Amino acid sequence: MPSHRLHLEWARRYGIPVDIASSVDRIIDYEYGVHDLGEVKQRYLGTGIVRIPLGPDITVYELKEILRIRFPSDQEYRLAVKAALLHHFLDKIERCLKERGAVVDPEKIIDRAMEKMLQHLLNRLSSEELMRVYLFLKSYSSEVVNDILEDMKNRGIGIEPIGPKPLMDLLKRYIDRHGYKKLILIPSHIFDGRPLPLVAAARKIFNELKKGNPVTIKFVTETRPYISGTRPFTFRSLEELIEFLTTQ
Repeated sequence: MPSHRLHLEWARRYGIPVDIASSVDRIIDYEYGVHDLGEVKQRYLGTGIVRIPLGPDITVYELKEILRIRFPSDQEYRLAVKAALLHHFLDKIERCLKERGAVVDPEKIIDRAMEKMLQHLLNRLSSEELMRVYLFLKSYSSEVVNDILEDMKNRGIGIEPIGPKPLMDLLKRYIDRHGYKKLILIPSHIFDGRPLPLVAAARKIFNELKKGNPVTIKFVTETRPYISGTRPFTFRSLEELIEFLTTQ
C-alpha cells in the first residue's frame, strides 16, 4: 500500500494536521495488530487446504471506537475520521491500479476505489465525509494516480499497463467494431481450437504475455457451417496488443 510519506502529503493537501494524520496512519496499519484496520476482514476456521469461511469481521466499528478514544475532542475526532477515510481511499486506489492496470482512465480508478470503500462499509465512519474525500480525490484524479504509481515504482512494485478486466473490455470493443464473432488462441491452451469465452481468453492472454510468452490470436468471422476467421496475429507484449486493439 502507499508509503506513509505519500499518505501524509495528501493529508496535508486535504487540510489535515500532520500529527493527526500520522497517528491515524499508524492506528490503521499496525498499532492495534491489524493491517488496514477498518476494512471488512474475511475470517476462516482452520488452516491450509481445509478452511471454513466464517462471518466477516466488521472492523470499521473498532476503528471508530479507537478514534473516539484517541481523539476525544469533537474537532480532533472529525479530523481523524477525515484522515482515516483518506488513508483507506488511497490504499484502494493502489489496489485498483494493481487490478486494472496503469493505462485506465484515472477518474475510473477513483470511481472503482469508491466502490471498494462502500464494499468494506467504510461509509459507516461518515458517509458525508467519505463523499467529500471522493470529490476531493476525483478533482485531482490524474495527479493522485500518478503520485501512487511513482510511489509504487519507488517501492520496487511493478505494474502492468492494463489488467485482465480492461483487456477484456478492449477485446470486446475490437470484436464488436469489426463485426467478429469471437476469438481463438493459437494453439488453443484451453479449448483445443474452439472459440474461447471472452473472460477466459482475456485472462489467458494477460497471464501469458505477463510471463513473457508470445500469444497468437485469430478472430472468428463465421462459426457455421465451420469456423473461419482472420489471419493469425501474434503479440509479444501487452503494450503491443493494446496498440493493436486501440488503433486498428
